[in-house]
Amino acid sequence: MRYLSAIFCLLAAPLTAHPHVFVETGLKLVRGQSGMVEGVEVTWRYDELYSLLVLEDMGLDDDFDGKLTQVEMAELDGFDLKWIEGFEGDLYATSAEGKLALGPPK
Repeated sequence: MRYLSAIFCLLAAPLTAHPHVFVETGLKLVRGQSGMVEGVEVTWRYDELYSLLVLEDMGLDDDFDGKLTQVEMAELDGFDLKWIEGFEGDLYATSAEGKLALGPPK
């Protein structure tokens, strides 16, 4: 019986895990006076665990009251818009003529 337990331990796959980030997203086309699309409003709402990890990593909400100060909000604003060099971003638009040039995220 002891050998059987040892065999099962050796055959068991090692446990590995990696964090998952769950994001609720939304897109809204912004139209100008002429009715032409002038912009795209992108909404990202991160899950509670990832939000907590971001606040921890950035050292925000030190009093743990769930409310960020204006300074903390300014530091957090746009943290996820800093892409690595050469990466175009996460939103692409095309027309019948081809790829549309988009401005940087705001």
